[in-house]
Amino acid sequence: MKFKNINKRRFFILIFVISYFFLWNPTVFAQSNEYFQASKIIPPSPTAGSLAKVVDIDVGYFTGTHQLNIPLINVESKGIPITVNLLYNSANGIKPIEDASWIGLGWTLATGGVITRSIRGMDDFKFGGFPSAVSLPPHNEDNYVAPPATSAEQTSTANYFRQVGNRSIDSEPDVFYYNFMGKTGKFFLGKISAGDTIYVEKQTNLKIELLERTINAKWRITDADGYRYFFRTPEVVSNYYKNSDVTQFSGLEPNFTNSYDDSESAWYLDSIVDPHGKIAVKFEYETGLSLSAIQIYQKRYDLLNQGATNAGTMASVYNFTSSNRQRIQNIYLKKIIYNKGSILFTRTQREDIEPVPYSNDSQKPQKLSQITLYSQNNTVTKNIVLSQSYFNSGYAGNDRYAFLRLKLDSVSEIGSSGEKQPPHSFSYYAPQDMPSKYTRQIDEWGYYSSFPAYVIPGEVTQTLLPTVKTYKGSTLWTFQGVNRVPDSVGSYVKRGIIESVSYPTGGRTKFEYETNEQRSLPYQKIITSEVAKADGSDMYSEVLDHFSITGAQEIAFDLTCYPIAEDRIPNNQIVAYLRNSSNVVLRAFSISDPKATLYLQQGNYTIEVVFNSEYVTILYASTVQYKTYNRKAAGGLRIKSISDLSRNNVILRKKSFVYDDQPYVNGAPSSKVIYPNRYYSRACKQYLDDNSSTSSNGLYLIRTSGTINSLEGNAASSHVTYSDVFVFEGEDKKNGYTHYNYYNLGANHTFVEPEMPLVFSELNGKLNFVEYFDNKNTLLKKNEYQYQLLDRKKLKSARFMKPNTDTSPFFNYEDGDIRYFDNISEWWVLIQDNETTFDKGNQLSKYRRYFYENSIHKLLTKIVESQSNLDTISTIFKYPMDILTPLYNEMVTRHILSPKVMTERKRNAISFFWQKQNYLKFPNGVISTESDQESKDGVNYYTLTKYLSYDVNGNPTSMSKGKDAPTSYVWGYDKSLPIVQAFNVSGTLLETKVQEAVIELGYITLDAFLTAIGDLRGGSQKLVWYNFNEKLKQKLPAESMFLTFAYHPQYGKVCSTDANNRSKYYEYDGLGRLQLIRDQNGAVLETYKYQYKL
Repeated sequence: MKFKNINKRRFFILIFVISYFFLWNPTVFAQSNEYFQASKIIPPSPTAGSLAKVVDIDVGYFTGTHQLNIPLINVESKGIPITVNLLYNSANGIKPIEDASWIGLGWTLATGGVITRSIRGMDDFKFGGFPSAVSLPPHNEDNYVAPPATSAEQTSTANYFRQVGNRSIDSEPDVFYYNFMGKTGKFFLGKISAGDTIYVEKQTNLKIELLERTINAKWRITDADGYRYFFRTPEVVSNYYKNSDVTQFSGLEPNFTNSYDDSESAWYLDSIVDPHGKIAVKFEYETGLSLSAIQIYQKRYDLLNQGATNAGTMASVYNFTSSNRQRIQNIYLKKIIYNKGSILFTRTQREDIEPVPYSNDSQKPQKLSQITLYSQNNTVTKNIVLSQSYFNSGYAGNDRYAFLRLKLDSVSEIGSSGEKQPPHSFSYYAPQDMPSKYTRQIDEWGYYSSFPAYVIPGEVTQTLLPTVKTYKGSTLWTFQGVNRVPDSVGSYVKRGIIESVSYPTGGRTKFEYETNEQRSLPYQKIITSEVAKADGSDMYSEVLDHFSITGAQEIAFDLTCYPIAEDRIPNNQIVAYLRNSSNVVLRAFSISDPKATLYLQQGNYTIEVVFNSEYVTILYASTVQYKTYNRKAAGGLRIKSISDLSRNNVILRKKSFVYDDQPYVNGAPSSKVIYPNRYYSRACKQYLDDNSSTSSNGLYLIRTSGTINSLEGNAASSHVTYSDVFVFEGEDKKNGYTHYNYYNLGANHTFVEPEMPLVFSELNGKLNFVEYFDNKNTLLKKNEYQYQLLDRKKLKSARFMKPNTDTSPFFNYEDGDIRYFDNISEWWVLIQDNETTFDKGNQLSKYRRYFYENSIHKLLTKIVESQSNLDTISTIFKYPMDILTPLYNEMVTRHILSPKVMTERKRNAISFFWQKQNYLKFPNGVISTESDQESKDGVNYYTLTKYLSYDVNGNPTSMSKGKDAPTSYVWGYDKSLPIVQAFNVSGTLLETKVQEAVIELGYITLDAFLTAIGDLRGGSQKLVWYNFNEKLKQKLPAESMFLTFAYHPQYGKVCSTDANNRSKYYEYDGLGRLQLIRDQNGAVLETYKYQYKL
């Protein structure tokens, strides 16, 4: 017997996802006969259970953020991986206005999928929405308003935008976002009259289809493998508004008015269908009700210059405030059903989200509390328990919904027999000091900060409008507001963000943050260090203190003096002294003269305060340094370091991040910052409502409280992006570093109005180069990347920007009133990466070039790579769309695009090797591989593997390798796992004989038989399994040989039996970990034990 003692360790994994090309597997170029082997259909023998849940820590260097990924469940159904993970995204910090998800603040449940929508203007699915509305008026392609060519065109254009203004038609498309199975993106619906094109921001080979263009829309997305994803469960939102600020942050009517304009804001993934038309996964949901946080927006017009007054004098101030909140029909994931079982999601009520008034308990806001994995026979396999509490849990006020936020404290796994694994637990910065969701102490980007508040005269609440200095007439005028400076220290903005993760091992990972930074004009900052303190605050304090300086230097003196009682001494009375070593008074201090910075010579000095029992009197002496800075805070946080610690708090591994343009000193921030444009000046008009075009006009300063322009067109998810990031390994930064450089382009075009979106190129954020340095700052290797734009489309739209100062239907058709802008769809690809290695003054370079020659399937068609001997190796790929045959055309119709049906390799442009994967439509309608072949001359092909038949689920049921006899399979557990592997027998005969054996044992189907034997723990179950193998042996031809397998569908193999009916049994504990391996007599062959140790 073998005995294995496995020490459980938690692996710290730091993964930076650059893009798929950076992870390219070079073995794709190797000559190999390692095609499909029959034995590979059978899963390998189970190994020891996972060594504790691995937490992936993915750092987004470009934005300075990090993401935690805690895998909970990982199963598979008909080729589709079904994962249930918890994701935490640091997202540059927590914004006060954010509501927590049903997991907790900052956390999301990553499973299934959803299409969400941001409505711009009108609902695209309602009458007059952008896709169905008439085309835009004539416009300039550069997004400037061109003067109408004719009076008829002017009239037509005016009528069009009047309808936009009164919400009869829509001039801009909604924005749709998809997120499913690791695929994310954004798209827009084009005009029906222009071909009903869907514009995907980052072009891929996903096929997105709108199945029903109604209020109850339905979607289908097909991937390049032919899997179809259906999104048909809608989340409905009702909007409520109030044209004023609010002081009470709760309730709906009568405080808010219902707009009676319900819209679908999201569509959840209902089912996944495999390429053979079989449902692989189903998702079930339940609904609830909640109220969103209240969004408040202010826009103020201040008159700078009065122009014409034909329609009367315009007001000196126009002030508009709107408050909005939404009534949300929440969609909660209830169950995932797949071919090996199901996953149930259990909820309980939460206290931090405001319920809709008068809703019943089942409809009130919910949190996810438990995830349960069930087998096919509805037996519990695993329980995941979420332990949650609340940020500000000690809050005792009346406004709990404004202060409480759901907090995930820990996640633990409980096995089928009640075994409980130690939990993952989480700690957060200042969890009891979170601000109200409605605090006005937020910086330009919406993060918590601290600055002097201001209430504009005539208003009742603290303003978020900026202070602006500009000319009013000929006089420089200050329009008072607030300077929403970011938190430069981090004490405010860190609140609520995750600080550490503790693991079942006892170890933990700690996260250190710092504030984002940007370049600024150089400025000096005084750095002081205390050298002496004369303290007269009480009778026991030292009223004298001495200090010495070596070399002449500046010393700063600072007096603190204030009364304890009501009596006051004269402000000019001397209360402290500075003396030299000869006891000569060099400086005296009083309340009216408390500070001084003196240039002192080398020597010894004394400071003294006059003790007064009615006063606190302290004099400080400090050295002075003047340091020049070229940086300032830019709002939000970035990750500074990630440390992996043992249970004894010993640092095992540490990564540190520097975001400057130099790795060590004298660097400057490499960031680009998207600044909120919250004020501008423009001419505004006011018309008489008599169709005479009579108007008045004036120049106004326009200020808004909005925090940031909406980010569109491949924008990063952060307002700060970094061109250079240096990643250091080791606690002391002495183990070398890696330098990442990114394309950091900023917005393509910027409008002055904050309501307008910012548009970015897809090249933004792509990796430019990576450099690797050793601990002596010597460059070891450099990788460089080049990209090319292969396609670019624009969906033109317009936004009606008529000033709020005028309520008439008239407007000027000019840049100020109309803004055209583009919704961009681009296809960028990597076309080359170069690698240069440096060794003792020598350098070796090689490259790899990539070609994408089909703009429809968008798959890699050729790779050319250099070799060290100066040869070039080319690899050419062809796909079904590249070969015109009826079968491949049918595959393309089904959107099965990705199979490489032919691969050709060339050395220096001369072909030397070919591979083919031939497809066939089998009699049962399944399209799959018919044979794998290779050739050395492109004419004579050798067949490596021939697939003779498949079942209706696309599982191979018979195949042969080369000229060998066939190997056949019978699949069970809803045709998800191979039960019998037989050699030298046809698939049809094997299936027939297996079914006969099952029936003779008293079972109608193979799956009924497999359900009866369960996990083969009992003696009667093992006897039935033994008899099944004996019957099958009697029924199959004598020249055949077979193996059989039984499974626990979630855990793995529970039995393997050879041709002589000798079995090996695998036993698992309640957490699904391999525990014992026994022979057919019950003797223990291997034992696995699990200890948590780090």
